[in-house]
Amino acid sequence: MLVVISDVTARVAAERAEAEQGEMVAAFERIMKDETAFAEFLAEAHEIIERLGEAVRPPLSSVKRMLHTLKGNASIFGLTRFATLCHRLEDRIADSGRDLSARDHETLRSAFSRYYERLQSLLGDRSSRAIEVDDADYGAVLQAVAVGNSRREIAHRIADWKLDSVERRLQRFAWQAKGLSVAQGRADVEVDVQTDRIRLSREALAPFWAAFTHVVRNAVYHGVESPAERAKCNKVGNPRLTLCARRRGDEIVIAVTDDGPGVRWNEVTRKALDAGLPAANRQDLVDALFHDGLSTAKHVTEIAGRGVGLSAARAECLKLGGTVTVESEPSHGATFSFAFPADAITGMPASVTMMLAAVTAATDSSEAG
Repeated sequence: MLVVISDVTARVAAERAEAEQGEMVAAFERIMKDETAFAEFLAEAHEIIERLGEAVRPPLSSVKRMLHTLKGNASIFGLTRFATLCHRLEDRIADSGRDLSARDHETLRSAFSRYYERLQSLLGDRSSRAIEVDDADYGAVLQAVAVGNSRREIAHRIADWKLDSVERRLQRFAWQAKGLSVAQGRADVEVDVQTDRIRLSREALAPFWAAFTHVVRNAVYHGVESPAERAKCNKVGNPRLTLCARRRGDEIVIAVTDDGPGVRWNEVTRKALDAGLPAANRQDLVDALFHDGLSTAKHVTEIAGRGVGLSAARAECLKLGGTVTVESEPSHGATFSFAFPADAITGMPASVTMMLAAVTAATDSSEAG
């Protein structure tokens, strides 16, 4: 019998360094595509990790949602090993039913810090957010000046630029959906973005956008069918997702629609009854679909199966006084809609409101003179 003992420390270190280098390359590619989105991801992730380590512990359901959101966004932005760490911690919580330990949080914080320091050096100083203006918005202001619109109207148009372009935001999610579909070996998905050029408060909606990732991932996982599956249902062309933002009276509605198999309501009913939840009507089933821990996925993966992602999105919507609806019929896809009171998510930052008031007062004084 021959026993061979080898020291693989150097090899493991080399493999780890190679993996880290690969992640940095992937992260750099994403920064080059959308520097603002990546900077927001780092800031949101840092905030979530700080909240996960607070001495006054949040409810376990909130811990699960935050950890799941952290995992999903890390995966999208190329930090695959960090996403895997989050997934292992989710497994630990699921198996034990206990909160993150101090050691778990330190492992999480330490791992993220290594990424954070290196990526911040790539991003540079992002302490002051840049204003993003597309050609249409810029052209509208030039047109207003050219036709002699009042200074007050022009000032209001420019002030709107401090709000977040929902069209640009949804285009980012469209890019993520396409990338996720390819990474999962699913069909090439077409993503249609529909907005009325709405601009909304970045600060008010930041937690919702972080959780909205799960809704998009859910649509890809459950709503993107293979060519064979589409052929059986006489569906032509590639799978399609629609990301929509529109005004509806005094509400702003943000929705995701797929043209896949639809919600398996029978499966939701079975899962709801197993969990002791009401299942007498469609509203009961919608509530169950967003219930912590309920998932129709057959297996737990790094993409789906926790039953936490949709819950996280609804929780952030409800915090802003919003409502959630689901429309779905077999073989006709599904639409997940999040409706917000317009006044809760369209307000200007206080600093901009003050500057606008000063400009308006100066304009009134000038016109009176």
